[in-house]
Amino acid sequence: MKKLILMTSALMLVALSAMAQKTVTGVVSDDSGIPLPGASVVEQGTSNGVSTDFDGNYSIDVAEGAVLEISFIGYKTLESTVGSSDAISVSLEADNELDEIVLTALGLEKKKDDDLSSTTKVEIDQLQRSGESVFFKDYLENIWCKYYT
Repeated sequence: MKKLILMTSALMLVALSAMAQKTVTGVVSDDSGIPLPGASVVEQGTSNGVSTDFDGNYSIDVAEGAVLEISFIGYKTLESTVGSSDAISVSLEADNELDEIVLTALGLEKKKDDDLSSTTKVEIDQLQRSGESVFFKDYLENIWCKYYT
């Protein structure tokens, strides 16, 4: 009899804790309203977390009163407590901005300090003064006309 009462109590406790979970949805965007795809939404102190989709949308199952940590590279981490609302949309503020980037031949962007190869800084006005920008413009127009008309 004691085992039956203990089992029933355990099942009721599990059912109540499962009912305390709720699905929270929302959108993560930057301070100008642009959605942030791939932002992390994690329940603080657990491994329960999700990433936002292409439109910045997320959906996570958490208990009421849980704290969500919302973060994205280059933005300040925001903490939000889950209340009675099922929707939490947040706007993240920029934290640090890159000073310089290096564009490689493959189109990969790197921070100048992380690049181990030699680099040269060329200002746009220097390129325009040298006349090479006109040469490249004419060259590309000629190629376009030759192959695509």
